[in-house]
Amino acid sequence: MEFIKVIFRLLLVGGWAKHRRLFLALGAGTCLIVGWIDYVTTDEINLSFVYLAPVFFTTIAAGRTGGVVMALVCSVVKVMTDVYSDQPYAQSVFYLFNGLGLFLAFAGFALLLDMLRQAYRRECDTNSTDELTGLPNRLTFAQSAGKAWERSREVDAPCSLVVVDIDNFKAFNQSQGEHVGDVVLQTLARAAGLAVGEQGPVYRVGGDDFVVVLPAHDGQEARLVAEALQEGLMRAVRERKWRLSVSCCVVLLGCGTQDLDAALHMARTALYGAKHSGESGVLVEAGA
Repeated sequence: MEFIKVIFRLLLVGGWAKHRRLFLALGAGTCLIVGWIDYVTTDEINLSFVYLAPVFFTTIAAGRTGGVVMALVCSVVKVMTDVYSDQPYAQSVFYLFNGLGLFLAFAGFALLLDMLRQAYRRECDTNSTDELTGLPNRLTFAQSAGKAWERSREVDAPCSLVVVDIDNFKAFNQSQGEHVGDVVLQTLARAAGLAVGEQGPVYRVGGDDFVVVLPAHDGQEARLVAEALQEGLMRAVRERKWRLSVSCCVVLLGCGTQDLDAALHMARTALYGAKHSGESGVLVEAGA
């Protein structure tokens, strides 16, 4: 079970999904190799269980349909090796019965494996998504933003964060009720996604804090995105007549540290200071 989880983690989390063709090739290749070895060894060694390997690779790459198809192929190959290696059976119909039994066993393995694959995918989605808003959560932010920052440094490109704070949200939540506060967060999460578009993913990192990661955006470019984001959020607030305001802080990630928590702390400190000085809107910090 742990071995299967490692494979799933490589495929679903580690980016191995792009190597699906490799797994399909492994499935086809192992099927041919096992069939040849099975033919050479005749009835001296029973290799039926080894045919699970190509079924495994194909199911991982193509899901249950591909796995069932490979199960059928492996069953046919096994029967053919028995026929052409003069496997002794009293009647020819026994080849058919054996092939059918193998197909059912291989197909059952493929279906079970696909069920485990889907369950693991759902588990990963649950752990990486904020339940209330449907946005990627803080854990996903830490992983994805760190990778984006590292890629930007490798090509000597800028990388910025836009940290969004809902001003006085705690007091609003207490006066209007948590159910209204939840609606606010859900509404602003959708508005943030529409305002940012494909420029960068939006994360909910806790409470009323949202973060947008902007690879290849310097401070000025990120400020333009932040202004559009702030305007989009305020439009949603005004349409629903909520007594709230939204502030954004742009943090240009520098080369001095790779601590994303420090970048978030810098943005929150700037937003807190601006809030208590009566300022709002978009702030820009030099870097983290």
